[in-house]
Amino acid sequence: DTGVDIVAKDYAGNLTAVQAKYYKGKVGKDTINSFVAEAGKDYYAAGMLVSSTDEWNRNAEAALENNTKPFTRIGLSQLRHADVNWKKFSFAKENDLSKKEHKKLRNYQKTAISNSVAYFKDHDRGKLIMAPGTGKTFTSLKIAEALMKNQKKHQFYVLYLVPSIQLLTQTLFNWNNDVSDDIHMTSFSVVSDSKANKKKGKDDDTLGAKD
Repeated sequence: DTGVDIVAKDYAGNLTAVQAKYYKGKVGKDTINSFVAEAGKDYYAAGMLVSSTDEWNRNAEAALENNTKPFTRIGLSQLRHADVNWKKFSFAKENDLSKKEHKKLRNYQKTAISNSVAYFKDHDRGKLIMAPGTGKTFTSLKIAEALMKNQKKHQFYVLYLVPSIQLLTQTLFNWNNDVSDDIHMTSFSVVSDSKANKKKGKDDDTLGAKD
């Protein structure tokens, strides 16, 4: 009755309270009040809400944004684009959800990657310009992977700066979904203000880290 459906623990041992919302309409504040209150207790480090809709009313969004703890929202669009083959899912049995096949590089993306690797052998700074819709997020991931392998490093740090929280969400999900199987990637987001560069509407995204 407290609204917590699952308690998840990360590698550091921190607990996250998780609630699932199976809705067709908007998620309202009155439907998450008990969960937000429970997640606010000392033994939880964060909260996560997974919903079958991307629609949230403003009061519900404000309840998460104005909270002292970080809350992550995963909506329908993110579930649809998750690196999971949902067609193999069944409630009747334990599931081994096979991942979707990784994206394949297009020829111009391969050219961008090879040119970048060659360029950074002799340069510390550079700029890659690609047209809209050409897969810049995916290409940037593969450039980072290629640079790491080319430099034969076991650890490789990437600082990825974006102008909006919505773009940060998109990049975070895409990189984690499309990273090569032979590379272990740990990622986290840092957002100084949960309201910064946000649109008012259904496309809002709030990420967990606020520091």
